[in-house]
Amino acid sequence: MSLFLAAIDGTIVATAMPAIVGELQGFGLYPWVASLYLLVSSATVPIYGKWSDIRGRREVLFGGILLFLLGSVLCGFSQSMGQLIFFRALQGLGAGAIMPVTQTIIGDIYSYEERARMQGYFSSVWGISALVGPALGGFLVTVLSWRWVFLVNLPVGLLAFFLLLRFYEDKAPRHGRRVDYLGAALLATGVSSLMLFLLQGRQWGWTSFPSLFLLALSLVLLFLFVLQERRFPEPLLPVILFTERVIWVSNLGGLLMGMLIVAISFSLPIFMVGALGHSPALAGTVVASVSIGWPLFSTISGRLGLRTGFRFTAILGTLFTALASLWLYGISLSTSPLYLAAGAFLMGAGLGLSTTSFIIEIQAVAPPHLRGVATASQQFVRQVGSALGLALMGAVLYSLFLSHLDTATLRALGGTQGALSAVDHLLDVAQPQPLPAGIEGSLAQALLVGTRGVYLFTLAVSLAAFLTVLFFPRRRGNASEG
Repeated sequence: MSLFLAAIDGTIVATAMPAIVGELQGFGLYPWVASLYLLVSSATVPIYGKWSDIRGRREVLFGGILLFLLGSVLCGFSQSMGQLIFFRALQGLGAGAIMPVTQTIIGDIYSYEERARMQGYFSSVWGISALVGPALGGFLVTVLSWRWVFLVNLPVGLLAFFLLLRFYEDKAPRHGRRVDYLGAALLATGVSSLMLFLLQGRQWGWTSFPSLFLLALSLVLLFLFVLQERRFPEPLLPVILFTERVIWVSNLGGLLMGMLIVAISFSLPIFMVGALGHSPALAGTVVASVSIGWPLFSTISGRLGLRTGFRFTAILGTLFTALASLWLYGISLSTSPLYLAAGAFLMGAGLGLSTTSFIIEIQAVAPPHLRGVATASQQFVRQVGSALGLALMGAVLYSLFLSHLDTATLRALGGTQGALSAVDHLLDVAQPQPLPAGIEGSLAQALLVGTRGVYLFTLAVSLAAFLTVLFFPRRRGNASEG
């Protein structure tokens, strides 16, 4: 229930955003509703992981759920986009605890063999939320109000509270008594600056003053964090995260997989609506294929990994994502939605096989008193990878799109900015605006080239992930249990 609380929030809120923007009148601030949530949750993940090792899992999870519910209620009563963005950040502060600590509890209460199966079952929460969220969000917005997409979190969160109090006894070993608050502040601020640079750099300009300032600030703060870690007796990020082969290979693989997690949701809706002329609802259905393949093959990964070793399933996952990239590179302006859904399903299958393997192996080698921070490190690198992937894929898509527009089209649209605005018109199915004659075909062809470039990028990332997981130690079964 705790994991479902955080998982369904993203899909249900995304469905309600057009209604929210329409009432609160803040289209220019729209990207910040998601960006600030991601920033705060990502920056706090490793901190909560460490705190759960010191204070116990239940206490930290309780705090995360409480913050998430408080943010949900305040979001539901927001009177402006500024208020909504601030309260979404409060939700993100809670989500930063919920996601890693629930995964860590799985590692605490199940044996190695049970854990391999249960991680797959818990992954199904994301698949269910991806399917239920849009339908529930549409129902609430249509029948009640967009405010209920936030208030509906209350019964789920309160039920999670009750279940934790009634059935969960926190027996996880605790280690250390001191929290490095200075290190936590340096890490959170440094990571937030880096994430903001990655998320907003293309919009501001990579060489603009705000972008360069954020990049420099993040590098300085993260350098100071390293110095603080070296002198503090109980560091937030223990040495084992960088010296244990299974952990650093898994985290490097997780970073690369994080770049792929956003590939489908970023590229397919733009291509399907802007180039193929399909509805946003159909595009959303195709994207949901990722959330079917992921939990299904996550479960398979747990069972298969116990027999063959999780090195094999991690390698298999990278091959699946490479195959998905090649499959989607074969798109054209006559490609059917079923073909696209098959590619999205393959990508989800590869992510399920690999990410589940990473989590299980990390929890197997991490000492019990460091399991929280070790598990959180995987969630952290995935979210950083997602932000990095969005930045790089955006650069690929837009540069190829603009470079493949012919001179006549650019002239007719008034240059580069006019071409980008024309794509906005193509995507705005609610209020369609006519374009000059013959322009739509040229835009669609350029979008096709840009989208295919994205899948060349994901193919390169998949191959890099394949080479990374080759460094996994060769071992099988519970021999890796630490």
